[in-house]
Parts: sequence; structure tokens; C-alpha cells
Amino acid sequence: MPIRYLLILGAFLISMLMWIDRACIAAAEDMIAQDLGLTPTQMGWMMGAFSLGMRYFRCPVESWPTNTASQRRMRHLMRC
Repeated sequence: MPIRYLLILGAFLISMLMWIDRACIAAAEDMIAQDLGLTPTQMGWMMGAFSLGMRYFRCPVESWPTNTASQRRMRHLMRC
């Protein structure tokens, strides 16, 4: 199997895992805030930080670089 297919599969699996994490955290948001004693503002900051992390780690998978970059550049982006 060519390396590019393994890279695409790995990126897809990581993207899927992050999507599942987001869904689980959103479902348990009230319990997490209660358990950690977070205010709604602090919980908003936590969800915002998670969303930003999700956005930047999904970038190589679902945005314009995959259409415009070479395979070598994409491998470098996925390693970072």
C-alpha cells in the first residue's frame, strides 16, 4: 500500500477521533463544569480552546492545503 494512502487513512482516523471527542465533551459539558467547579465563562474558554485545537489539527485534512500542496509538503504538515 502506498504511503499516501496510509497518510490519508491516519489523518481520517485522527479527524474522526477528534469529532467523537467533541461530541462527548459537548454531551458531558454540564457534568464536567460541575465536577471541576468551572463557571460558564471558564467552560466557554475551555470549549473555545478545544475548538481551536481541533481546527488547527484538522486543517491539513479538510482545507485548501490538501488541494494545492505537494505530497512532500502534506507529509511535513501531518508530522507537525
